[in-house]
Amino acid sequence: MASDTQEKEELVSPSRWILAALALLLLVCSLDLFFDIDVPGINDDAWGDGPEVPPRIDTLPGPTPALFALRAELERERADATRRVLDAARRVEDLAPLGSLVGHPLGHPEVDPNEYAAEHDRPGGRRVLAGRNRLARPEVRPGVGRAAAIGSEAKWAAAKWAAAGYKSENDAKWASPIKPLWGFEHDRNADAVMSLGFGYRTNEYARFVSTLRYAGYEGDIVLAAGPRFQRGVEEYLQSERVLAYRFTYHCKKKPPKNARPGRKLLVTPGGCVLDDWYAEGDSRGPRPLAVARYEMYRTWLSFYSSKSWAIAFDFRDTFFQRDPFALVDRSKKAPNLLLFAENRAVKTFGNCPFNGAFLRCFLSKPEVKKLANESVACSGSTMGSVPALKKYVERMVAQMDASQCSAAGFGDSDQGYHNYLYHTGELDKLSGVRVHLHEQGDGVINTIGAMNGYRVPAHMKGPLDTKWKIRDPEGYILNNDGTRSPVVHQWDRFYKEVFRFIDGLAKKRMVDLNKKSAAGG
Repeated sequence: MASDTQEKEELVSPSRWILAALALLLLVCSLDLFFDIDVPGINDDAWGDGPEVPPRIDTLPGPTPALFALRAELERERADATRRVLDAARRVEDLAPLGSLVGHPLGHPEVDPNEYAAEHDRPGGRRVLAGRNRLARPEVRPGVGRAAAIGSEAKWAAAKWAAAGYKSENDAKWASPIKPLWGFEHDRNADAVMSLGFGYRTNEYARFVSTLRYAGYEGDIVLAAGPRFQRGVEEYLQSERVLAYRFTYHCKKKPPKNARPGRKLLVTPGGCVLDDWYAEGDSRGPRPLAVARYEMYRTWLSFYSSKSWAIAFDFRDTFFQRDPFALVDRSKKAPNLLLFAENRAVKTFGNCPFNGAFLRCFLSKPEVKKLANESVACSGSTMGSVPALKKYVERMVAQMDASQCSAAGFGDSDQGYHNYLYHTGELDKLSGVRVHLHEQGDGVINTIGAMNGYRVPAHMKGPLDTKWKIRDPEGYILNNDGTRSPVVHQWDRFYKEVFRFIDGLAKKRMVDLNKKSAAGG
């Protein structure tokens, strides 16, 4: 009987299992920290010192069968388009040494990561990584399958085209047969606010559109707002003179059920294909909507003159307090491509695992470590002159086509591309582009989300008015100099604190519209 009781106690007692689990966890951490064995996801946020790590192509864990299947499907869908790209690329004269263009971020074996170094600090406090390599055309090696060879050639072609520079005057390449609804047309001489935002209710559109109109903005508002509208949305968008594009798409895999409602538009793990955006079909193959929207931006930019300015925004978490273009310096020597950072005190590449992981698509661990203390530029708000934005968008699309970070398992965000191109100095190489990164609270757009992020220490959190002291008595959110921020981005991280204020601004605009309608205006 005693032995039976002892056996039962051993079966029900969890202590041994807990000790075993702790021992296993300690073993895994030890392998990562002390024995130079890279265990993905373990201690990667600590930026611990270690030996030089080769580019991601050599450090990734072995692909799963699902990833093999996805890659094979992507190759099949892209094969015809890739061959057309290669035929055109072969007609381009071979380039001279390309300095630090894309180099190893495209995964070329010819690029030695040891030849990357932090050359110097550029103005604004950012460290620029530069490679000193010639971009060599990859060779087909024995044992490499045709699909892999095509993919390698495609990366080479995309990099070569990026080096030569897209011709921004070639607007026809980005043309779409889709036109704005209700017979609306783009005003060539106007400024433009652009975004991808669909599936929302009228009040959610009003937080973006009506606050922008109430702030006094009379230019174009351009939205990819299809494929379906909820009740009353069409009438509302038409009343606010929104250039709404109804488009269709299909995705390989649905967003996760636990994704935030707004993120479901962008979090598309298997990638999406635009069904009707291009007259000859979508040749790029599945990619996240967060990536595909840049092609939409480029389509729309072709409708505006070289004197116009535009902004590409995230939709759901943006509202307006002043006309965003009223304070723009349009002089010839002023910056013409404006980026906007998140709060540096609480978010850098060193303490944010997501943004650090995005960069691993392009850079090795030691290279990312060199950027650990740098500000994170938010890809959800980019402003510039139309010529500068065209080149920025084209450069983003070229890198997206070449690196395909989502398919490689590095997330579905465009923010990795955005920060890689800025912090490595690639945007500075674009002819005629003068780029400037505004720190959080400076400039036209105030990105406040990081100040209430879930990883922010509790003692650093607090209300916008009493803790951060960036709200005036009327409720407006302020820049660092005490003036009202023209645009507030990522406001939803302080949802309970500000949503009534935002809805109040939108309601005032709706009252004005109703008065105008009643007067027959």
